[in-house]
Amino acid sequence: MSLIIKIAQNGSSQEYLFNRPGPISVGADPHCDLPLTDEALSPRLLEIKRRGSDLFIRALGQASGTFLDGVVLPNREEVRYLEGAVISVRNQSFQITIAMVVEEGTEPPPFFETEFKERIERLNFQLRDREAQLRKLTQSEDRKKHQLGEVEARQLKVSAQQVRLEADVERLKRERSLLLLEL
Repeated sequence: MSLIIKIAQNGSSQEYLFNRPGPISVGADPHCDLPLTDEALSPRLLEIKRRGSDLFIRALGQASGTFLDGVVLPNREEVRYLEGAVISVRNQSFQITIAMVVEEGTEPPPFFETEFKERIERLNFQLRDREAQLRKLTQSEDRKKHQLGEVEARQLKVSAQQVRLEADVERLKRERSLLLLEL
């Protein structure tokens, strides 16, 4: 199987054909299998691997984030690529799409099976992303609860101090009244 990698940037696009097995590196480094000319990109932006009839991509650490269909890719973690999905980088004006070309004589998997697997993979990917967002929100809520607890504790201290001061004021007023009576 061959891979066609399409790079679309600023209204134009270019396709690259890869017939060899093994991972394909993409990035600003001129030694990458597919070097990109944008110097704002990581030297090694991502890696594309083929396993049987499946494609996998792995983000390699772009500072501004690498996205698959708008969802941030976890760094250095392989994610199954579904044909037609769009790979992009925040703040960059290009998009990458990948297509597999099946040579004559090889049988592609049945459509319904492939479609079903792709849907499951997309849902799993979205689920992992939402779970990560939920963990962040939960951590933020826990921090805010802790901060609220600290504020309430300070408020209790201030209230106790206010009660003591009011009692001292009352005591001092009584003492003053007694002294005035003695005069």
